[in-house]
Amino acid sequence: MKYLHIMPPSQRMMLTYIEMLRKDFSVEQHKIVLCEPITQNDGGLLLFENVVPFEHLGKSRFDKLRNIEKELNNADRIVFHSFMPTRIWTLALLLNQRVLEKSIWVIWGIDLYNFKRDGKSLHSFLFNKIGYYLRSKLRYPVVVSLPDIKEYNDRFGMREVLYAPYAIADSRYDLMDSILNNKEHKREYYDKDVLSKEKSNTDLVLKEEDDVPSLKIQVCHNGYAFNNHFEILRYLYPLCSKRDNNIQIFLPISYGDNTLTDNVKYTQALKSYIKQKFIDRVKIIDKMMPNNEYTIHLSEMDIAIFNAPRHNALGNILQLLYMGKKVYLSDRSPLMTYLRNVGFTIHDVKELDGISYEKLSEKDNQKDYRQQIREMFGVETMRRLWTEIFADCEKINKK
Repeated sequence: MKYLHIMPPSQRMMLTYIEMLRKDFSVEQHKIVLCEPITQNDGGLLLFENVVPFEHLGKSRFDKLRNIEKELNNADRIVFHSFMPTRIWTLALLLNQRVLEKSIWVIWGIDLYNFKRDGKSLHSFLFNKIGYYLRSKLRYPVVVSLPDIKEYNDRFGMREVLYAPYAIADSRYDLMDSILNNKEHKREYYDKDVLSKEKSNTDLVLKEEDDVPSLKIQVCHNGYAFNNHFEILRYLYPLCSKRDNNIQIFLPISYGDNTLTDNVKYTQALKSYIKQKFIDRVKIIDKMMPNNEYTIHLSEMDIAIFNAPRHNALGNILQLLYMGKKVYLSDRSPLMTYLRNVGFTIHDVKELDGISYEKLSEKDNQKDYRQQIREMFGVETMRRLWTEIFADCEKINKK
């Protein structure tokens, strides 16, 4: 059976999945087409011989449309990794609606919860109607987060929904373990008070930094307005206004839909608010970090706060919990209930309203979640679940 994978050109999101396909499944049976032009940061995806960049689909729009239609019709199964089609992909699907019946939709949070455009214009009305229609016709829905099964059924009607999370790469787990082991080694070293005047200058610097009381807080992980950054910042402002509280806030806005006028206005307003209220307390991160660098950055945080009312930032949350960090989520997010139900300590964002510095800086009971997270969100689990999905496709195809 020939599978066509349509995916965004995101090395950050898709590399682990592609590596799994190459290792455990036939390259000849799995072709990957990138749905948008690739950037320099994601150029590593082109090292795989079964990856076709969007640019290779043709020079003109007509050539691209014709080649997209050809790819869709030649495949036995089409796997959409996220479904936020551009105009040319939307047109190709409307002209070839029969391919929707053989399509697997791997549902990301944004294309389930936030695909509709605001506004009352005819363009927004048609965009939303077509978007809903195409999603409702994609035959095999697969969620990457279990709470999204209910959300899918509420929006599109009752249907069997499969589950297969994107895994955290083994190399990322190894990096986090290395970071944790190194910190444990340093902590043990200092606790035994073996640091003396004879130690090196480097060791003395490490000791000095370790003794400085500091609370590092990450607020969300992108610049999308649905994160409700302002609510979090209003909660944190009273604490930051007191100079005795050594708080440093990190605010990543390095991705978010910067092509949407409303979101550009939102991030501009966010920067203006921070400049007026927080002065030097907030560090805005406006450049994408490589995966390993970002994991190291997360390891340096004490607290992370995510305020989206839906499934969002799961990869960030899992890495933070793996490294023993304190995590706050919105009580409107189904992830809060789900993660609590499977045993993780998750705090409610509303707890930040009027919170004291002492309460905020309290550490959670240091339960070690590492084994649990590896078992639930490791490559082996992703491999097993996708093996079952492909096997089911084979059975259905023979009927």
